[in-house]
Amino acid sequence: MSYQLPGAGVAGSGTNGQIAFWTGPTTLSGESALFWSATDDRLGIGVGSSPQTPLDVLANLSAVAQQWRENAGAARVQLQVPSSFGQIGTSSNHDFALLSNNTQRINIEAGGAVALGVVGVAQGQLHIRAINATTIGLVVESAASPTAHLLEVRRAATPVLQATSSGALIHTTQPRTSGSARYHQTLTPADTSLASDTESIGVQIGGTAAAATVTRQFLAGAGSFTLQRETVCVHPTYAFTAADTITTAATLAITGAPVAGLNATLTNRYALLVEDGASAFQRQAAAAPTDAAIYIEGVNGSTFAVASWRVNGTERFRVRADSANVVIGPTFAGGSVFYGTDGQPSAHRFVVQSGAEALTTLWDGTTHNVGVNKSGSIGAQLHIVSTSASKIACRIDSAATPTAAIAQITNNGVAGWEFWGDYWQIQKEATADPGTARLSAGDHFAIYRKNDKLVVAYNNAGTITYLTIPLDGATTTWTQSTTAP
Repeated sequence: MSYQLPGAGVAGSGTNGQIAFWTGPTTLSGESALFWSATDDRLGIGVGSSPQTPLDVLANLSAVAQQWRENAGAARVQLQVPSSFGQIGTSSNHDFALLSNNTQRINIEAGGAVALGVVGVAQGQLHIRAINATTIGLVVESAASPTAHLLEVRRAATPVLQATSSGALIHTTQPRTSGSARYHQTLTPADTSLASDTESIGVQIGGTAAAATVTRQFLAGAGSFTLQRETVCVHPTYAFTAADTITTAATLAITGAPVAGLNATLTNRYALLVEDGASAFQRQAAAAPTDAAIYIEGVNGSTFAVASWRVNGTERFRVRADSANVVIGPTFAGGSVFYGTDGQPSAHRFVVQSGAEALTTLWDGTTHNVGVNKSGSIGAQLHIVSTSASKIACRIDSAATPTAAIAQITNNGVAGWEFWGDYWQIQKEATADPGTARLSAGDHFAIYRKNDKLVVAYNNAGTITYLTIPLDGATTTWTQSTTAP
């Protein structure tokens, strides 16, 4: 097609759909690279005579397809179409934002940080702020039946936090070569105005949201489980580049029991509370007994099990059990140990008490005397006090049809008296007269065997008197004398 404007001296040629443009002062021309499709009102630039959209632009490889400029400013916004993807953004040193409902929603800062819902500078590489109080800030959702992780956080190319396809969290801290920072820390908030008379659990591991138990079912196998543990705290190994010492090292440490603050009363305070089930310490391959609330096994390589109680780092009480003995009691000279719910024992004693009952001293560390229901001084190696007038202070029962004495009183290991249930038997002859010192009052007397005689000695107004009868059957008459036989 050629054309000429009458009287104007303008001429040119083109084809249908081409947009005319000046090529000289009096010449118009056209080309298919700038084409208007009147059939569907589409403009094509570089795409030929068949534009596919209202504005269809073809750019050469890595070339800018479109650019918008700020009026009298330096900002540039470009749309580029490289070989395998498209991109849009600023080519100048300016932020690039996306709007919806005439409101900025996403801002890509000139330095590369991305802010979603944030008006202002992003506080990280990706900064997300929910649009209101009822909207979740971030949701990561997998496809159905995922086989890949839901989320993975990496340090350089190494994963440090992973949310697996099942929702399990794996936290892997990378080795550090300096500093002493913790590798996991959960801080307690300084709460105020918590709900009254309602438990507020600080940290919960396992169970439901209501802290109820959850059943985890296994497939049945041919054998038995060797070990199944729900929460495992693996002990560390500490090392130094040269010889050095850690005074106190612990795999798990509890700094203390809860402390009562302002206006608070804590009736029972526990640094560790096991509400149900047996507890095993240093458990070996053998199973802990199911009827024991606490099970203690000796440390690996030792020949005994031991539990130690300490005050300010100094051992005060120990329980030790080896293959032959069980030892329980204080571990320091004159040690005093008290166990009970009320009152205080005298010094240097191992004491058991129940409620308001009188003290029962099992062991006096000073005299080595043993008392039962005896407070204050223990006047004998074994001192028993009846708790009431209607109770027997001491009772010794034999087995049915005994063949040995029920009770035996010895002198330095030699049997003196034996009780056989319905009679007493004197096993040893006396070697000395009881004397005035032992028979100090008129209501004291002694019965003993000497020189094949049964002797009853008593204090008769300051004079020791002896009643004797031969045990050889020579006579059945008692003889009275003030001379010892």
